[in-house]
Amino acid sequence: ISFGGSDSYLLTYSNTYTTNPSITATAESSAASLDENVNVYIENITLSSVTIRTSSSNFTGNVNVQIIGT
Repeated sequence: ISFGGSDSYLLTYSNTYTTNPSITATAESSAASLDENVNVYIENITLSSVTIRTSSSNFTGNVNVQIIGT
């Protein structure tokens, strides 16, 4: 997921799940970004989407997301 100066992103899954999936997310700062120590939080997991939030209110960079579910 690419963040361009925000702190949250609503990710809608491309797959359909019958139970809430397990999700991990890690920040990857861009070279031009000063956000080197950013925490990533998983919020509001549902069967169809998840909200990814960062500790920086204007994070610029990528967040790598892994979704595992059935």
